[in-house]
Amino acid sequence: TINDVKYVKNKGGYSDSNRYMEIKLVNKLESDKLSLAYLKKHGLRGNLQGPCRVPVELQEYINSIIK
Repeated sequence: TINDVKYVKNKGGYSDSNRYMEIKLVNKLESDKLSLAYLKKHGLRGNLQGPCRVPVELQEYINSIIK
């Protein structure tokens, strides 16, 4: 169980929601080639503000940078 109540601004209805998750930084990559502009050039649609599908072209591009 994650107790993150200290981070919640509006407590009404939050405890009933399962749409949230806790994330942890695993690696930090220092590459300008992973900027939003580069990701959009390689197939990213929209902004990274929620769940989205990753086109094959974008997946291959990201894999080429992080390997």
